[in-house]
Amino acid sequence: MMSIEKYTNMIFALDNEFGRRFADFQKLAAEFDILSSPFTTDFEKAPDAIQLELIDLQCDSTLKEKFQSESIDKFYALLEYIQVCQPEKDGHETTRSVWVHIHLWTNIFDHEH
Repeated sequence: MMSIEKYTNMIFALDNEFGRRFADFQKLAAEFDILSSPFTTDFEKAPDAIQLELIDLQCDSTLKEKFQSESIDKFYALLEYIQVCQPEKDGHETTRSVWVHIHLWTNIFDHEH
């Protein structure tokens, strides 16, 4: 029979290993929140590079309705479709193009794992 101390040590070791292996996820939690809840994420906590795009996205009521009615992957696919079908005339990247890049990145990530 194993003693309680041995089980305690095994559980402690597993907890440490789990924490070590998944520490990067803790660091990336805010970025994951942006992807999963772009309309409720505090734009001030987002990386500087996407704050304006996040504000624009959050102000778009049509996209907000689509986000609420579609699955996340379909929503980001919709953004990709909008960007392809409605390119900006002034040559600047739009809010949608940032989210298209995120959609493409998440698709690549999903297919690798």
